[in-house]
Amino acid sequence: MESITKIIADLERRVNDLQRDNEGLLQTLTVVSTSVEALSQKVSMLEQGLATKADITHVQKLIKQCEEDSQNG
Repeated sequence: MESITKIIADLERRVNDLQRDNEGLLQTLTVVSTSVEALSQKVSMLEQGLATKADITHVQKLIKQCEEDSQNG
């Protein structure tokens, strides 16, 4: 039968391991969170660029249609 001292030492070692794992997970979570934030900003920029492109394309079509209408009528 294990002595109480060995059991306590084993529990302390396990608690320390869990604390170390927890700290590592928190650091990883911080890095992932920062990466997700950066990706979100890039997506927003791309969405804005796409919206601008769609607006430009729409205006170009309107201009072309107006030019065709003025030539035809």
